[in-house]
Amino acid sequence: MRTKFTTILMAAAVVATACGNDSAVTTPPGSTTSTPSTVLTTSEMAASTTASTTTTTSETPRATSVIDTGAALTQTVDAAFDPPFTILIPADWTGVLRDKWAFQAYFGNEDFEITFDHTYQEKESVDTAISRLAATAGLDAGPASTIVVGGLTGRSFVGESDAAVRFLDSGFHTNHASRLEIAAIPMDDGTTVTVFLTVGADPELGLDALRELARRIFETVQWT
Repeated sequence: MRTKFTTILMAAAVVATACGNDSAVTTPPGSTTSTPSTVLTTSEMAASTTASTTTTTSETPRATSVIDTGAALTQTVDAAFDPPFTILIPADWTGVLRDKWAFQAYFGNEDFEITFDHTYQEKESVDTAISRLAATAGLDAGPASTIVVGGLTGRSFVGESDAAVRFLDSGFHTNHASRLEIAAIPMDDGTTVTVFLTVGADPELGLDALRELARRIFETVQWT
């Protein structure tokens, strides 16, 4: 906000803040930032007086990183998941167990992410699981197709949302409007594992690249 005085013009101190997809950048303790002086013209002062309020809008994140869909899968990760499996991912990806029933492999600042989720453990068919997931509030689900993960044949669909969505059976959620792929994979005990492919870097185009790479990664999964 700029303030107009009747007889003098004050120099405006500008403090810059920046925020990313889910994080904020702050100035480290002990550092200083120079502040340039600004002299307002009559038209600028008039405009600032009229615009007395500021509206903040939430924009869909744009691409901050890209992935190589043909990257060598050289990093072996023991997921320590339930049910357990091993997986091969690119060397510059990170694999992490969030809890016993949630494993994630991701690139960058979670810009491209593959999540295995087994929080929901009711016995159900793959078709029932897909219907349950597709009915998530705020999600526009596309047609289902076949997907294979570690030799197990399941079903998946691509969904779109105009805002963040939450999957109530697991608590998994997105942070903004996006395209994502959701799969249900059958387990030997009659339950299904849900696999989410999510993209924070480029919601419009990034999912296509992630889906291509993920198919190669899924071929390396060995359920143990």
